[in-house]
Amino acid sequence: TAASPPLPGLIRFRPFGEERFVRYPYPYCYRCPFKMSYPDCGLTCLEFLEKTIKYSTRGVSSIAGLIIEPIQGPGGVIPAPRDYLKGVLELGEKYGFYIVFDEAQTANGRVGAWSVAHLHGLKPDMMTLTKGLGGGFPIGATLAKAGIKGLSYPEEHTTFGGNPVPYAAALVNLYVIEKLNLVERARVMGDYALKRLNDMKSRFDLIGDVRGCGLYLGLDLVKNKETKEPATDEAEEVVKLAFEKGALYALDMPDIIGDEVSMRNVIKIRPPLVIKKEELDEALNILEEALVEVSEEYGYKYSKT
Repeated sequence: TAASPPLPGLIRFRPFGEERFVRYPYPYCYRCPFKMSYPDCGLTCLEFLEKTIKYSTRGVSSIAGLIIEPIQGPGGVIPAPRDYLKGVLELGEKYGFYIVFDEAQTANGRVGAWSVAHLHGLKPDMMTLTKGLGGGFPIGATLAKAGIKGLSYPEEHTTFGGNPVPYAAALVNLYVIEKLNLVERARVMGDYALKRLNDMKSRFDLIGDVRGCGLYLGLDLVKNKETKEPATDEAEEVVKLAFEKGALYALDMPDIIGDEVSMRNVIKIRPPLVIKKEELDEALNILEEALVEVSEEYGYKYSKT
């Protein structure tokens, strides 16, 4: 976060250590930065990443690691294809640097598996965990392969490390997730939600894409399904109306280039892992009602069931 691009009006200072990071385009298949279509693209984005590693850094030997969200969260619930993630791990092994999966939002059952790494059967060198780990109690953790050694004491130091209270909270939370089989529940409920959302997509011109897995889903609203122009105002209005009707949704973080803010058009759907089917139905019914009202207000075509 500290090395992220400045957010106009939110972050006043130049990011610390920005010169030590090299960014690369995420495999956003719905809006491919290379104007190609997956899987016919041959993973051009992975080839670009390798060229970035070789030619846009201070040398391969200068790279400590590569950090990636296997499903981008604030960016709009964007899943990276499994073969892309597998290729990233192979690049790390080829060039000798660590691959870190940032699973702060996706781990602990949220995606219908313990993590995206589990979902795809992949093993990154490190994984970051937080948010759902504590079940509401603030805690963060870093997992690493057993063979990773040699860190000095200052490198491993953490101000709040060794606190037994968050450890206990996390252990109880993980026990409850396992005992109530919430990982499998997230998968089943997520499949049901995806089915309903894809049905809405087929009936609403406003919906361009439905994506995600488990109870970690995104609804990409567009002005035109061909051009995929983001429907930012419409998305904000849908969320507002749904809230007034009793269902809480949120939007993705805006895409910021310089002072231009755009692309805040993905409705995030992340209900509690313990949500009941009738509660999920109620929330999705409210979402559809809001979509109908916004479609009528802005002149988008839609059809009812």
